[in-house]
Amino acid sequence: MLRLQLVVSLLVLVVALLFCTGILLDEPVRDEISSVAFSADGNRLVMVGSIPVHGANYTGWDGGLSVWDITTQQRIKRFQLHQHFVDAVALSPDGRLAATVKTGSAEEPGTVKLWDLLSERQLSVLDGHESEILGAGFSPDGDMIATCGSDGRVILWSVATGESLAILDQGQAASALAFSPDGETLVVGTGDMGTRAPGGINVWDIPARRELRSWSVNRHRVTSVAMASDGKTAISGSPDHQAIQ
Repeated sequence: MLRLQLVVSLLVLVVALLFCTGILLDEPVRDEISSVAFSADGNRLVMVGSIPVHGANYTGWDGGLSVWDITTQQRIKRFQLHQHFVDAVALSPDGRLAATVKTGSAEEPGTVKLWDLLSERQLSVLDGHESEILGAGFSPDGDMIATCGSDGRVILWSVATGESLAILDQGQAASALAFSPDGETLVVGTGDMGTRAPGGINVWDIPARRELRSWSVNRHRVTSVAMASDGKTAISGSPDHQAIQ
């Protein structure tokens, strides 16, 4: 599940911070954090989760996003996004845009919203999945967003228009994805949730919208994938306690 991947990532970050000298953030966070992402230059940290909301008609927690300046250790901005909880965030390569993910469910499909972090303006809502959204990421050139979900689809979206460019059928739940550094290839981790069927990797040619190859790699579904900088090596992770190259 996407939430499990995020918890593991956050634990790794916390452990790393414990062994670092100095204080990362001077100001208390005060938010419930589900996902974090650094800008490409390493100067900004974006957090999403739930933020406290105090208003005339409502007091509680809603999905929010905050941006922190790593150099000054201060929060630059914080604003409300989705209702309730935000599960994940992906940043565009230039750090100007953020795609926030509300995972959803079979009864209430997930949504992805695209935001301009400078103006705090919502640019588009990416609706197209029929169930949970389990992963999202920008292409290296920042022109596309890819999302994947338990409905077995990977959807490619235009950042400029928010429209769907292509739907790539994976044959089973698509739980993770990663672009190659040149943006020509997309690696997708698959595996049906709630079963012990083997997890797999599908490799897609993005310009041709064509599957190049697929194979089973883990004993259970794949929950995370990453591409090496050479664009030739991928690593998958799974609840079967294995990371496979």
